[in-house]
Amino acid sequence: MIPKLHLKIVERFREIFGQKGEVKLYFAPGKVNIIGELIDYSGGNTITAAIDRGTYMVARKRPDSKVNVYAHSFKARKSFSLDDLEKTKEDEWLIYFKGVYSNLIERDYKITGIDIYVYTDLPFNTSLASSSSLCACLTYAILDLNGISDIEPLEMAKLSYEGEKKFASQKISLTDHATIFMGHENQLFFFNMNSLQYEYLDFNFGEYCMAVINSNKKRASSDSEYNARKRECENAYKKLKEKKPNLKSLCDLKPKDAEFIK
Repeated sequence: MIPKLHLKIVERFREIFGQKGEVKLYFAPGKVNIIGELIDYSGGNTITAAIDRGTYMVARKRPDSKVNVYAHSFKARKSFSLDDLEKTKEDEWLIYFKGVYSNLIERDYKITGIDIYVYTDLPFNTSLASSSSLCACLTYAILDLNGISDIEPLEMAKLSYEGEKKFASQKISLTDHATIFMGHENQLFFFNMNSLQYEYLDFNFGEYCMAVINSNKKRASSDSEYNARKRECENAYKKLKEKKPNLKSLCDLKPKDAEFIK
């Protein structure tokens, strides 16, 4: 049986963009951090999990270079051309769509415009990777609609990650995208962003489950301490690397390096 939500958003797409043409429905989950918050960019190991909420997209390929987007969350429609992907003040949430497209075109993927209806049941600014989920879903949809399917999940995650960070003001992590593309049901995702090594950890509690609760406490990534902490770590790494050229990341430091750090 097709879930009612799927039927509803496909119907809504056709109301906005017309009945003609084949449409496809895509989904990308959000993610939650279990352990390793804020150390992935310093070479640390993280444990995350994909969750059952995420981003839905109904999309239809166009024969031209125009991209039309309707965002359910904002009750707004915006458009742009693949011939003009410069970021503008009026873009707002459209920067993610421009960023993903710009990144794919720069990498010489042969892609066309699309009509897209976007729906999400992820709350925004709650560390559940709502923007990464959006970019992951969009990246996969664009490539799939253009017949490009021979890309490994981790490589797809890299494409999505580069697309999101193209124009976004907040600092983001490859870990989010890797979890979204590679997470499994009832398993945790153990990942190192530097080495790209990963493994799956069993997380099946039987009749119990892990609950993710929305406290309605908003977090604006671009205004938070996240960006500041990341800059501080980057600066510390640069200074330490001057004294220790073979240092690959802050997490490679050992207790014996305490004197050297001073």
